[in-house]
Amino acid sequence: MSDLSQSGIESVPLTTDEENKEKQPIEHEGRATIASSSFNLTKTIVGCGIMTLPYNLKNCGWVFGILCLLLVGISSTYGFHLLTVASAYTGSFQYRDISSRLYNKRISIFIAIMVIVYTFGSLASYCIVIRDNMFWWPEDAEGASWKRRLALWSIMCIVILPICFLPRINFLRFTSLIALSSIFYVICVVASFCILIHTVPGLSMSIDPPVSFNWSIDTFTSFPLFTTAFCGHYNMPNIYYELKNRSISRMNWVTLITSIVTIVFNSTMSLFGYFAFTSAVKSDILKNIASLSNASVFFYIANSAMILVIIFSYPLVTFGVRKAIESVAWPENRQVPYKWTVLIIVLLVTIPTLLATFISDMDMILSFTASICGSPVVYIIPGMFGYTVARRSKGPRHLAILSMTLVVLGFFYAISGFVSSVYTIIIRPTIK
Repeated sequence: MSDLSQSGIESVPLTTDEENKEKQPIEHEGRATIASSSFNLTKTIVGCGIMTLPYNLKNCGWVFGILCLLLVGISSTYGFHLLTVASAYTGSFQYRDISSRLYNKRISIFIAIMVIVYTFGSLASYCIVIRDNMFWWPEDAEGASWKRRLALWSIMCIVILPICFLPRINFLRFTSLIALSSIFYVICVVASFCILIHTVPGLSMSIDPPVSFNWSIDTFTSFPLFTTAFCGHYNMPNIYYELKNRSISRMNWVTLITSIVTIVFNSTMSLFGYFAFTSAVKSDILKNIASLSNASVFFYIANSAMILVIIFSYPLVTFGVRKAIESVAWPENRQVPYKWTVLIIVLLVTIPTLLATFISDMDMILSFTASICGSPVVYIIPGMFGYTVARRSKGPRHLAILSMTLVVLGFFYAISGFVSSVYTIIIRPTIK
């Protein structure tokens, strides 16, 4: 709590609820370094959401889209900081446990459900990305559909499931490094392709000119997808819990490193992916690359690299969902029976795979889960935490103001994103 005292946030009674008074903060000496924590948090954020960013620029226009990306990235970064402050103040390391100390049991369960729904949708979208990137079976080939689905089940059960049983998130630091290297390769391939078609004679494609601003309802559809590309908040308390010499200042370094890398990765993929295909860009940029008749071996490697990214991302998200479920089902300091941990992990692997067997497009999943639950997880709930801590601890005034600003932004992202998603995905097709 030393950092809190230095910042003017002192330890005060957290709640008047008798049940919460009996709870004691968790004591745990972490082992993770700033570097390994940064790898894990960055990899939690950078997943299949990055593949939708060129599509976002198509909906927004590239100038307005980049401005939105930066706004979402900065506000998301501040959300990480507020979660750190709330976690340090309460001595708890799950959304449900933090909110239980700051509010009451009903609110804490509702918040935990929001986290679970959002992260569960992310798992389903990861399965769809794995299935769609199996380039060795073209979509129009006979029997490709069931072959892809069978291969998906094999990968999920043979490769991903065993990794999900690792007991601590810090054990995934090496897989995070491999995954980030793979996503870096994918970005380089997309960037190289964009540069080649605009500079080498004979390689140009018939594409529409880029649009700077696109003032339509599709613009608002992009907010949930931008949120997805910057969301790793559900795992932030877990990473903070395992941080060596845990403190707000050390976690702020983790957040800063993560935010810089994430914004650079997302901006690069957005711009090069959009300028390569402009109005023809799809919700998954690799679908555009896979559809090219003269796609080289580099693009095939990029598809394989993306599968590798998801394979090593899935256990990170699963860890966060599992901890959220356990925080609802068991008291904060209670050891979860191993048999229940196994059952939860198995369900978190099999159910999303089953959904991916029948759902075709990941943007349909991400648009709804990100607008309904993503904005609360990334903006609204951290903002509420920050405001409550600032008021109860008589902390800095700017903490309360910025926290409420984040809450307002979160409601705007959530409402506009949900309404536009309903219109574009459900209403517009019936009108046409």
